[in-house]
Amino acid sequence: MSDSEKRLESLKKKCKIASIVLMVFKVLFGITMGICIVAIIASIVKADDINKEFANGGIEVFQEMEEQNVEFRATFGMLSVDIDTLLTSGNAAELVAIMLAELFLISLFAFIVVSLFKSIFDVLKTGTSPFDKALIKKLKGAFIAFTICMFVISGGLGVMVGLFLWCIYGIFQYGEVLQRESDETL
Repeated sequence: MSDSEKRLESLKKKCKIASIVLMVFKVLFGITMGICIVAIIASIVKADDINKEFANGGIEVFQEMEEQNVEFRATFGMLSVDIDTLLTSGNAAELVAIMLAELFLISLFAFIVVSLFKSIFDVLKTGTSPFDKALIKKLKGAFIAFTICMFVISGGLGVMVGLFLWCIYGIFQYGEVLQRESDETL
């Protein structure tokens, strides 16, 4: 077995392990999304109870933190929620629902990205080259999805990640051309 064949077999084993690990994460993110949906529904159905419970005890904690000039603001990408206003107006249940919706969206983004990267590792573990045209297409899709998710969550960081992934994609495109030329030479 040549050195390149040994390296390809090693890559396939690593991709098989990565695919299994990503499947576990995919299941965990799916479970998290399901729990979030149930919890959001519960927070809507039990909104009055949550608001009363918070008014009975939660306001004291909030007032102590407010005296220390702690500002409450939740930010998810371009969405910003003024927590002070929600809590002082007696809408603690709405705050809970918003926070659960944010967790759901993050889990959904993670689920999508993990699914795309898992599909890449599935192609790699059965392919004959890491520079296969089908793999390059999957890589492009995964990189675009990941960049969009990062941009929605963190804005400027998403742009930086996108540029970095674009460069990596260019490297893989170049590798695919070299692989094709090498195959045509043989």
